[in-house]
Amino acid sequence: MLGLLALTACIPYAVGQTAQTVEPGSMVFAQSTFLVPQGFELRSDSGRKYAPRAGVDFEYRYGVDEALDVGVRVPSLTGLIVNMKRRQFDDESSIWRAYTLGGGIVNGGDHLYGEFMLHVSASELVPKPITPYGALRMSQVVPIRRGAVSDWPTIGVAFGAKVGNEAYAFMPEVGVFYDRSALGINSRRIIVVPSLSIARRQERGRQD
Repeated sequence: MLGLLALTACIPYAVGQTAQTVEPGSMVFAQSTFLVPQGFELRSDSGRKYAPRAGVDFEYRYGVDEALDVGVRVPSLTGLIVNMKRRQFDDESSIWRAYTLGGGIVNGGDHLYGEFMLHVSASELVPKPITPYGALRMSQVVPIRRGAVSDWPTIGVAFGAKVGNEAYAFMPEVGVFYDRSALGINSRRIIVVPSLSIARRQERGRQD
């Protein structure tokens, strides 16, 4: 099933994070599953029909200090992305902010990838069972192999909620993106992407 999902999606869409960074010395493993309900456009004599496409991303994040963590993400088993997230340190505010910068190789080595995210969420200074969050996400791919297609930037916003705590959490989310298909699999420019991320913390030197 994971193999089939991996064949249908190329770049990450799910954010799956609040503005909080991982605690220093701790590691968080996350799995994000997302679905584009009208991902493929199928044309026939009876008109246009749509088929879904989906993806599964895996990510490890490690806390460097109180305001910085780094992550390694494997998008739909077709690439590798490294990024860093820095939180604007203001514990007195009820709204926390952070930004993420990253890059890597996607689409089985066909493209270089770059991303920027701006995260906004409720303060997590005091733990709470539900933490709402939002993010602005921008990404771009550049062909590095002969025959690989050129693409346009993908930009959108995502809104979700972290349900749980620092040890284990679910993050249902909905994103809306401008995503022009370079392969022509869809004439739509605006796509809606629901997703679910599951995150689990692993303490340094401890294996569960």
